[in-house]
Amino acid sequence: MEGIGGEAASVAGHLKLPNLCWLYDDNKITIEGETSLAFSEDMATRFAGYGWHVVRVDDANDLGALREALQAFHATTDRPTLIVCRSHIAWGAPNAQDTAGAHGAPLGEKEVKLAKKFYGWPEEPTFYVPQEVVAHFQEGLGARGKELSGAWYARFAEYKKAHPELADQIHRRGLRALAWAEKQMGRYSFIAFFLFAYLIAKAVGWALGAAFARSFAFQEWFFAYEWVTIPLVLVLQIGVLVYLMARRIPTWIDNHYKHENRADNMGSLRRRKAESSA
Repeated sequence: MEGIGGEAASVAGHLKLPNLCWLYDDNKITIEGETSLAFSEDMATRFAGYGWHVVRVDDANDLGALREALQAFHATTDRPTLIVCRSHIAWGAPNAQDTAGAHGAPLGEKEVKLAKKFYGWPEEPTFYVPQEVVAHFQEGLGARGKELSGAWYARFAEYKKAHPELADQIHRRGLRALAWAEKQMGRYSFIAFFLFAYLIAKAVGWALGAAFARSFAFQEWFFAYEWVTIPLVLVLQIGVLVYLMARRIPTWIDNHYKHENRADNMGSLRRRKAESSA
């Protein structure tokens, strides 16, 4: 439903990327209720218009149909593939299935036990993963991932010897920057998400992220610091998402942020609001 996904899909169709496959979870539910509240388009038709190969799976729990759809993706060599999967959110939980509450809220202990009963799983342990699932991932994705990861790090080690400065830039845009920002932040909250992006921008040069929440508190926080007057942050509201893009922070902005008086900023915000409502 989000616009940014549509734009990415449009570009992928235009570039005819055959190694790209998306599975669309068509469960008819969003965080506010049924998707029909604000959404009625035919997703398959939209993606066909983008130039994608579209496959439908009527039951997401039909593993045979899913396998055939993925095989159709592998056989398509001239465009990306969308697999539209009709599913039921919280499938097997008798009181939560097909409800908006299941979109983001925990099922609760009683409902989890009922769902396990439906699946034929034991009630204990609370977080249960069948051993067959663990073995399947270890022997498949785990083994392939370990091999590919080892080959990549070996190649990067050779690159680092030949190009140490460029290798450091790549490293900065990876785990080192994330660990640094987390250490500087020291807490987790909605507002901390934006502080996190600010710190990432300082360490890396730019940052792009999304927060799944309503944006009014975020905007108020930014206005309080008058960051809207600085080419630092772009907040785009699309549906239930808030997108944040941060650019590298010049030293003079850092100094402005450190020394600006918060009370003055809040007073400025109140004045602007009063002027706009007058």
